[in-house]
Amino acid sequence: MTATEKDLTLTVERVIDAPAETLFDAWLDPEMMKRFICPGDTTVPSATSDAHEGGRFLGEDQRDGHRKGWTSILEKLAGVA
Repeated sequence: MTATEKDLTLTVERVIDAPAETLFDAWLDPEMMKRFICPGDTTVPSATSDAHEGGRFLGEDQRDGHRKGWTSILEKLAGVA
């Protein structure tokens, strides 16, 4: 059996020492998103954010001359504790 879009779920939880507003902006502002999601020498030449339930985050990573596109769908907005 192959995985389909409905079969795949990813939940990410992490504590980051930064104000909630800064972290929220890192997902909403495409320019900040490019910096926030780049590990090491990876760059993000393009990123878009459509931050509402059902909205999509689109981007493209580049590392060592290889590019990889990605898409995420925001299923649920949760309040900040």
